[in-house]
Amino acid sequence: MAYDSSPHGGVHQFVSEGTEPKPSDEESAEPVTLLIKHLPEALPHDTLSRIFGNFGAFSVRPCSSAKYVTSKGFDFPTVFAI
Repeated sequence: MAYDSSPHGGVHQFVSEGTEPKPSDEESAEPVTLLIKHLPEALPHDTLSRIFGNFGAFSVRPCSSAKYVTSKGFDFPTVFAI
């Protein structure tokens, strides 16, 4: 991991070497899960599916841990869809 210091107000960024995204077929790429925390408990599952489906999510999964009771996992076909 390389350290990259920025001249803009002391903001620092860590860059992983050799992890640049490579173009690939969407069918051959593995799905990616995005975890979103602190969602309102009153939002129904079908509403979340519809909202995030507009952005390419094909699945919504509730988190089973008590620590993440207001969190959901949203599956996307590739990291490029996010």
